[in-house]
Amino acid sequence: AHPQRRARNHTSHAMDAGGENVYYDDDEPMSYGNALAQDAEYASRVTPARAKGKFIDFLRNFRSAPDATSADGRLTYRDALDQVNAPTELKICFDDMIAHDGELAREVRTKPNEYLPV
Repeated sequence: AHPQRRARNHTSHAMDAGGENVYYDDDEPMSYGNALAQDAEYASRVTPARAKGKFIDFLRNFRSAPDATSADGRLTYRDALDQVNAPTELKICFDDMIAHDGELAREVRTKPNEYLPV
């Protein structure tokens, strides 16, 4: 087990003399495991810069539910875009986005002007 470190519950951090992450905000101790979890949470946040890559991943990799003709599900949006005559418009089912990447869907829903410029 990792010893308790004197750290703070905030996403800002620095390296201590031993090269370990130390977090700052208040005077409550934070375990090493909690610090790693906080790093992972920060890294997984959706930002406008990350949203484009996450959306491209959704278009390339979303699979529909399996059916009789496709045991693994269809690559719904990739298949639509891979046609000889690619569509000029593509309708996205928001439930598909929720199923593929709930964080991206939540950000698009709560901050549409940041992610869907008019």
